[in-house]
Amino acid sequence: MSISRRSRRPARCIVVVAAVGLALTALPVAASAATAGRISASKTTNVIVQGGTTPTDSGLLQNVIEPGFKKMYPQYNLQYVSVGTGQAITNAENGEADAVFTHSATLENSFVASGYSYEPGGRLVMSSDFVTVGANSDPAGVLTGPSHDVVAAFTEIATAGKAGRADFVSRGDQSGTNTKELAIWALTGIPRNTLGEPGTPGTTTVDSWYHTTGDGQGLNLQVTDQCPFSSGACYTLADRGTFNELVSEGTLPDLTIVSQDNDGPTAVGGTSLLANPYHAYAVNPQKEPGVHINLAGALAFLNYLTSPSTQAAIGAYPTPSTPAFFPDARPIVTITHGVPAKATAGASATITGTAKPGYSLDPSIAGAPVLLVRNGDQSTTLANTTLASDGTFSLTFTPTRTDTYIVYLPQYTDGIVEPTNTSYRQAESVSAGKLVLTAAVTLNVTGQSGDTVQLDGTGAPATDRINATVQIQGKNHSGWQVLGSPIDLPDGQTTYSTSVLLPSGGTWQLRARYMDHGAVKDGVSAISQVSAP
Repeated sequence: MSISRRSRRPARCIVVVAAVGLALTALPVAASAATAGRISASKTTNVIVQGGTTPTDSGLLQNVIEPGFKKMYPQYNLQYVSVGTGQAITNAENGEADAVFTHSATLENSFVASGYSYEPGGRLVMSSDFVTVGANSDPAGVLTGPSHDVVAAFTEIATAGKAGRADFVSRGDQSGTNTKELAIWALTGIPRNTLGEPGTPGTTTVDSWYHTTGDGQGLNLQVTDQCPFSSGACYTLADRGTFNELVSEGTLPDLTIVSQDNDGPTAVGGTSLLANPYHAYAVNPQKEPGVHINLAGALAFLNYLTSPSTQAAIGAYPTPSTPAFFPDARPIVTITHGVPAKATAGASATITGTAKPGYSLDPSIAGAPVLLVRNGDQSTTLANTTLASDGTFSLTFTPTRTDTYIVYLPQYTDGIVEPTNTSYRQAESVSAGKLVLTAAVTLNVTGQSGDTVQLDGTGAPATDRINATVQIQGKNHSGWQVLGSPIDLPDGQTTYSTSVLLPSGGTWQLRARYMDHGAVKDGVSAISQVSAP
């Protein structure tokens, strides 16, 4: 199961227990465990990804990821090794991968803690959930009982198994699905063997109704459907996306979902127990000094998976109404009250909205930072806050420019892999709308000597200026005309003073105009009236 790379340690393999006498339908595999040894890593343009079998069994890899990556990064050749998550991580630690694409929080946390991730942690890519599936006859009575309580469902299946009415089929391959299954058995209180499987404590013996195949998600489901065991009615834990895809292909005629969501009133673990997030990691070259790691290619793969276009494609596969996976690389940000279309300098504005995970079963992202920036200067934070416990936010600021204002959530821990600093949800930005800001200016007559008038006033906005000036304008019998020279307003200066010469005698109307083209709309003061001799 090794790739032709020079490794620092021998590869470890899992034991595959195959069901005998089954005519299983061949599932599409990008680079299965059987073919992995034929992959060559001699070309630096190859990007070798060790990953779980679910992306392959669901068709997501072949129909979305591979063609999309080739289109976005034609300089790289993606070579995906489809194995269970545990084996994928082991292979990566043995120097046989540039990147990892897996779904087991426990194993991923160990991978990061041991320094194998180049980045501080993995990137959250997508999520699905686990469902308990079983024979249509449902001899354990899960559908009519604990259909929303997975621990109780497993308990009922074990009871039916001991009575000879049902069997359970486990992948037994250290995959993310297998890891989750064992975690559920641990919550049931049923006696377990040293491997965490239902069986005799202190031994590796399993109960007679419990079977392991060592197969990927798709083949394991087919064994469950055909159930070549004494009861003829089997159950298993599966990823919803793969199950739905195989059902749509007519591959699983005798299986149905018997328990899902885990939102029953007394369900242990709650809905998050069945969450199935997928993370991608670039392998740290410093952990593999004797192996060439294509880090640039690995990071390109991670950038591709988390890009908006790929996220949209994931959410639309196989159809937008019934996606196999939910895009989860970024939070979903909704603006409930954006910036006003128009405002006068000096007035405050408030933006409100919500931010939540891309998948409903994810933990809350309460506490995540929320920033407000302008499109023309995204490096300057105008206001900041953190998400409330209900996912809402409110940002109040005083606008200083005509611009599009953007709510920005920086990269943040996703809360799925513990400790929480080992996996991340990518940054997201959403427009809060365009605001046209009108300058505010005042004019005061402070004195007069003959036909010379002394004036002062204020101008806003006082900051974020481009080339702000104040122009004094006067009107007698004809139209408005400029009096004197424009007054420069350096950034931060709030006041001005000047004097103007009235061109002729009589009554004059005076006003000030604040101008800063490209920054704000001109603002005009109230009119003051003076008389010239």
